[in-house]
Amino acid sequence: LEMNDACRRHSSTGKEQSYVPFVSVETAGVHARLFCDFGPHFVVVDEDGETPRSTLLDRIEAVDGGEGQLFTVHCLEGERHDVSRGDVIEFQRDNSDGMSVTLTFPKCQVVTVKSPTCFTVRGWAKEDDTVSNTSDSHSFDGLLEGAPLSFSKVKLPKTLSFSSLRDILYTSGDEETKSDCWDDDSIFAPSDLDKSFDPLRRKAVMSSMTALDMFVKKYGRLPLRPRSKNREDKEESIQKRTDLERFQSLLRKVAKPTTNQEKWAKITTQFANSCRAKFTPIQAFSGALGAQEVLKAATGLYNPVHQFLLYDCDEVLDNAKSE
Repeated sequence: LEMNDACRRHSSTGKEQSYVPFVSVETAGVHARLFCDFGPHFVVVDEDGETPRSTLLDRIEAVDGGEGQLFTVHCLEGERHDVSRGDVIEFQRDNSDGMSVTLTFPKCQVVTVKSPTCFTVRGWAKEDDTVSNTSDSHSFDGLLEGAPLSFSKVKLPKTLSFSSLRDILYTSGDEETKSDCWDDDSIFAPSDLDKSFDPLRRKAVMSSMTALDMFVKKYGRLPLRPRSKNREDKEESIQKRTDLERFQSLLRKVAKPTTNQEKWAKITTQFANSCRAKFTPIQAFSGALGAQEVLKAATGLYNPVHQFLLYDCDEVLDNAKSE
């Protein structure tokens, strides 16, 4: 929390305000949690890193759209477009036919998609610009005359907003008031088609992570796994609680299950018993994920994790013998 707060404080306040990106990776036995905070205004310049596909054109027709000129784009027979509503496209012409004049066409925005081979567009304008079809009407005339031979999507920068770890985990920044952040699907990136969409598991793991932080802060160490009971331990167990009981007590302060208490108890108990372990595959996997997010923060390429990514392989514990 303190390191994330420091990154938030040390932000530049120039003409274009920038923030220090923050990436944290936590592992607890067979569980891992990745968190990213790239500031309230992080710009992604390329979401997927792929070269936009060029689609061949058949014809372009003008239609009466009422508000602004609309054009219907028809793909060549056998060609299918990959655009959707809101996408921006640009038209191209192959100059290999000996034309000395390079034709430029205005960028257009997809208004509606009629079929896999047909859609409508209108002139596209940036936020601080006017629609280009008012000033470049001759360029639109070129579209209707069949000058362009193909089109492709235009990759536009996208701005993402991140919240700090403190704002997500606690209500109004008060560490005494825990928030129900696990109910917000928008801040969790899926990593497993089964587990990532299980709200009870997500709540149990996030609550266990918070309870583990509380345990370390209170006792200055990680929980110890209960030993096998023998004659010497019987008298000791009567006098004091086990670390599992201490952990469960702190966990109840964070969250309680509303349904399926048996499943909740299994996940949280396995977490408490294994969180002290360092499971090499989980650590290697988590370190690679963290390094990947650092590269995204430095380059602005590819969509980053927004904001948590949870991963576990607790199925390896199902066949483990409890002593």
